[in-house]
Amino acid sequence: MMKFENFFQNAYVTRDLDEAVAIFREQHDVQAWVFLEPDMTVRTARGEGPAHVRVAMGWVGNYMVEVIQPISGLIHHYLDFLPADHTPRFHHIAMRTFDWEKTRAEIDRLKLPVAYEGSVPGCNFIYIDALQTLGHYVEYVWAEQEMWKAIGGPG
Repeated sequence: MMKFENFFQNAYVTRDLDEAVAIFREQHDVQAWVFLEPDMTVRTARGEGPAHVRVAMGWVGNYMVEVIQPISGLIHHYLDFLPADHTPRFHHIAMRTFDWEKTRAEIDRLKLPVAYEGSVPGCNFIYIDALQTLGHYVEYVWAEQEMWKAIGGPG
């Protein structure tokens, strides 16, 4: 069983990142944001290939709100959640892991359904498909301390 240890994030998808961030700023007082636009190679049930997204990470203490605007490539797992307008739609929760090899081995041992997996320099991530049991994905994230600080992470 994978535990909800080190929970730190709720993530949302949107058609318009700037408008969604404005909603979080104005209506939910999430003010501190870090923006990224990574080009990644990812692995999904549909194969391996590029994925391009725009991402905003807003911090409130130890809690992150992540907003993702899918752009191109292997992004189908985001597209299914998008609302018709620019409002943010809940997509997944995330747990921070400090031992990537152990986490990845546990996922394999438990034969958990992997929906999406990839990395950017200094960070690995994997989405477990919990749609049938929870209605959303569960992400596990490993980040080097320098990357964690660069994205605004506490401590």
